[in-house]
Amino acid sequence: MSPSNRLSVERSASAADAANPWPGLAPFTEEESRLFHGRDEEVRTLLRLIERKPLTVLFGQSGLGKSSLLNAGVFPQLRATGYCPSYIRLDHSEGAPPPAEQVKAFIRDASARAGTWTKPGVAQPGESLWEFFHHRDDRLVDKNGDTVIPVLVIDQFEELFTLGAGVGAQRDRAVAFMTALAELVENRVPDRVVARLEQSPDDLEAFDFSRTDYRVCLSLREDFLPQLETLAEIMPALMENRMRLTRMTGTQALAAVIKPGAGLVDETVARTIVEFVSGARGGSIERLAEVNVEPPLLSVICRELNERRRALGQAQITHDLVSGNRREILNDFYERSVADLPAGMRTFVEDKLLTKSGFRDNLALETALDEPGVTQALIDTLVSRRLLRLEDRIGVQRVELTHDVLADVVRNARDERQQRLMLEEAQKREQLVLAAAARQARRQRVAIGGLVAAVIALSIGAVFGLRAQRRAVEKAARVDLATGSRLLEEGKVGDGLAYLVSAARRDQDSGVAATRILTTLASHNFSLPVGAALNLSAPTETIRFLAGGQSALIQGEGSRAQFVGETSVGSRAQFVGETSV
Repeated sequence: MSPSNRLSVERSASAADAANPWPGLAPFTEEESRLFHGRDEEVRTLLRLIERKPLTVLFGQSGLGKSSLLNAGVFPQLRATGYCPSYIRLDHSEGAPPPAEQVKAFIRDASARAGTWTKPGVAQPGESLWEFFHHRDDRLVDKNGDTVIPVLVIDQFEELFTLGAGVGAQRDRAVAFMTALAELVENRVPDRVVARLEQSPDDLEAFDFSRTDYRVCLSLREDFLPQLETLAEIMPALMENRMRLTRMTGTQALAAVIKPGAGLVDETVARTIVEFVSGARGGSIERLAEVNVEPPLLSVICRELNERRRALGQAQITHDLVSGNRREILNDFYERSVADLPAGMRTFVEDKLLTKSGFRDNLALETALDEPGVTQALIDTLVSRRLLRLEDRIGVQRVELTHDVLADVVRNARDERQQRLMLEEAQKREQLVLAAAARQARRQRVAIGGLVAAVIALSIGAVFGLRAQRRAVEKAARVDLATGSRLLEEGKVGDGLAYLVSAARRDQDSGVAATRILTTLASHNFSLPVGAALNLSAPTETIRFLAGGQSALIQGEGSRAQFVGETSVGSRAQFVGETSV
């Protein structure tokens, strides 16, 4: 979208009328001049400058209402005094006509509404601006035949140093236009016209070399003055006829609220609004005259308050409506300003243009453009929306919020964003923890499942092992039982009983071995081996036969015991000693 088309869209989107007499962030148009108030002195000054000399330069900081001053303040006065203003916003996009041709097109359009040219058709395509305005006896006249002086008002002239100052053909176009403009305002015949006239001296009569019945007004941001002044060598008039636009005083702002809003706001509430916008806190009329007010910010606050009034069906903007919605009004303004921009640009505004404690800060434009997501186009967008402004400080462009009253709103937005990011980060961490816990739980379930399977396998193995061990014991017991039984049958009672005892111990649940032991003991007599009489030292109390009757422990009185062993019939061994048995 070209600059001129974009401006038209912005104007139509926020057109002012009697029911809503403040255009907000959009500049006032010429049709809205009846609603434009507070700049009377500036309008008179600029009119005098334009009338006095062919070239006038209007400059001021971004966001002070230069476009509104021209369109709604100066243009109606120019028309009333015999001038034909032509508002020009050059299109520097690729494929657009050369700037000089655009200027001529704007002039033709404006002059067609103001009157007619006395020699229509004399102007030729491709001729210079100087030629266009110096055709002899070709004048613009109104319906009464009175001469009308064209005024070329080139707004946003700084775009010639930004959008138009590229490389190659784009730069050549910009240089060519600056040269053509210099020839016009200095009334200097272009070199190519001089060469042609030297070849055809008769064509001298075609031009009026003394004519200056035209005016040029260049409007630009103050921070581009150094670039403009580089043209002073070819255009000395740049330094002669200039006006600097400053912020409104509180008194001017009061007029800008009361006069267009007649019937919508009384003087007391209007003063409250001005104090609100300027950041002042109650004071006299004299004190009000000393404060500074950003005109677009004043306009957007008034527009927001009026929208709220209309939504509530109230006849007037009340004091409560102003004081009760201050933060909300500015918050709406801020959110609309950044809503359609990339997140990185919003982060830049909130993190870089405020101090940590929430006060308005500024940053060198060069540094700002190094920030992620920040571009010149995005900064220009926020400048046009009056959220940001650019100022030249000792040769360095710096970007900042338009006013301190926005600091609280931007700080709150920053805090909410940071809290939201912290919450999102906490939720992400929680999700990671839950995911890790779920993975760990799955691993544990797998491990437990494996362990259970292993335990079951071990249990099954143990059961089978116990059964095998049991079978082995039972088998050994059966072997001992069979061996003992065989020995008993062979008359080897002692050995047989020993095997039977072993079988009984191995298989305690079986009563076979125990029964045979008892039967054997009951059916046999056991006596000491035949041999010499034992010579005991004391009367015997107990005798215990050991190892199948081959040895005996004899205990007598006085705790004396004798162990009698016999390795063969007729032999013996006797041991005597103290015992505690």
